[in-house]
Amino acid sequence: MKNDRLLRIFLLTVFIVPALRIDVAAQDQSQISKRTLTRAEPVSSLPAQNKRWALLIGVDRYQDSNISPLRGAANDANSLREVLIKYAGFPQDQVVVLSTSEPPERQPTRSNILKRLSNLSGLVPNDGLLLFSFAGHGIERNGQAFLIPSDATLTEDLGLLEDTAVSVTQIKKRIKDTTVKQVMIFLDACRSYPTGRSNSSNPLTPAFTRAFDFDDNNREVTAFAVLYATAVGHRAYEYAEKHQGYFSWAIAQALSGGAANVKGEVTLRALVKYLEDNVPKLVALDYGTKVVQKPFAEIEGFRADELILSLASATAAITSMRPSQVGSQPETTRSTADDRTPDAVNPGATLGKVLLSRSYAGNDSTMVYDEFLTALVQALQRVNLNVTSEWTLDEKSRTETKSQFVINVNAIFSMKDLPAYGEMKIAVANITLKAIDRSSGEIAAVDTVEARGFGNEQSQARSNAVREASRQIPKDFIDRVVARASVKLQM
Repeated sequence: MKNDRLLRIFLLTVFIVPALRIDVAAQDQSQISKRTLTRAEPVSSLPAQNKRWALLIGVDRYQDSNISPLRGAANDANSLREVLIKYAGFPQDQVVVLSTSEPPERQPTRSNILKRLSNLSGLVPNDGLLLFSFAGHGIERNGQAFLIPSDATLTEDLGLLEDTAVSVTQIKKRIKDTTVKQVMIFLDACRSYPTGRSNSSNPLTPAFTRAFDFDDNNREVTAFAVLYATAVGHRAYEYAEKHQGYFSWAIAQALSGGAANVKGEVTLRALVKYLEDNVPKLVALDYGTKVVQKPFAEIEGFRADELILSLASATAAITSMRPSQVGSQPETTRSTADDRTPDAVNPGATLGKVLLSRSYAGNDSTMVYDEFLTALVQALQRVNLNVTSEWTLDEKSRTETKSQFVINVNAIFSMKDLPAYGEMKIAVANITLKAIDRSSGEIAAVDTVEARGFGNEQSQARSNAVREASRQIPKDFIDRVVARASVKLQM
């Protein structure tokens, strides 16, 4: 009997159990095949422009006096808004900014953040794109990740924190509730410990990054990219010179052309590489090589090498005009936040005629400063000044029309190459603006713009310096030109 029982056990082990294993393995393989067959193809292009939405949040000031203020988070949100509209094809009315520099209804409070996310569920189409950006304090408590809105109460009491802060779990749920298929998140948080000094540590934790993870097989979000300002175990820093975070500043630079290829295209992969290459160098340049901030990204469902995020050349076609075309209407332009008619900005008749001239310090005449000149012309035209570029007139026209101009605005350009930092090339553009009364010769206004540019090549660094300078045209200078032109018109 004992031998028969052993024989039956042996036969069961040899023949039946392997059969069961084969059947289970077949079932597992079948499930894998089903998942593979139903998985969406990687996304290689963004949806149509009218299907792109963005919610950008920047928190500098907090109602809780125990929370340390920041200095550049609101600027981060506003800068990204400008770039998304101008270069990334986002409609102006579909980019929502909540920041501490906005009116009360757009303050980055907990209720405003959650309300805006909730409202987007009825606006963002299923086949659209939602970009969510947050600049400010972020912390982790007991394995839960939180973003700190302006009205949060920072406490060790997890229950109270859940009631006043915004948990990442809530944000993910709200995003999923929109049913949108494509999601991008830019996270410039963990800059410093919220209740400590600005230089105290608040490193990014694994739990914080896990909280932002989207499963691309969840049938809700099929493609996502989360870009973090710094690696796990490190903190993010503020770029004091630019009054922004290094990470957010670099994103704006990259999307507006710093990471563009020869066609002017900025792909998702190029953006990530630009951040990984440049942010650590910039931080080390200001804080020393022992201070490390290296951004990283988690990408699923996107073909990062093919996905074009912005088109710096086509969307900013006016910046590629030849010098002789500056001040004239380009044949092909796209509407941007600054493309407003003068009457829409300041109703009334044109104030007066301004002659725009240019000169160069040193041997900079070969440099291309069109982008700055274009921005200057637009700034003057928006306040109803009639601008003519001197270099578009022949000698006879200059003589005959001399008396027609009330103000001469002269831009004096200078470019300096700084020593490279590793492989990163650096350049500084210095531009002096002078407004001269044509009848008296009196200087009505003087101002200076200085901007740094960075790039893998020196030419790219110079170009980026000019681009950065074009964003810094002093409003006070324009106001003084308008004031003088108004006085001359009344005489």
